[in-house]
Amino acid sequence: MEDADEMSKLATMFYKNLYSSEGVSDMEVVLDAVPTRVTPEMNDLLLALFDSREVKEALFQMFPTKAPGPDGFSAHFFPAALGSLWGRGYFGGFEGAEWRR
Repeated sequence: MEDADEMSKLATMFYKNLYSSEGVSDMEVVLDAVPTRVTPEMNDLLLALFDSREVKEALFQMFPTKAPGPDGFSAHFFPAALGSLWGRGYFGGFEGAEWRR
């Protein structure tokens, strides 16, 4: 049994060492060598505020039998549960930055 314990300790130490960081120096040199894919215009679109219409459109376009998200709800739940609330104006006040909190 001692050999199995020793092997376990060696394997644990190996992978801890393999996946640990030794620190970062001169990261700017590395980042300067990486080509930019997101233009300033694209970044502006990504950071732009969104409205409840965009959220509703995204929710209703989701394929209903996709795997559940981390909250446990499948995509089928949201249109069914939230659809009638949109018509009553419940989401009218949740625009842009308020959703980001």
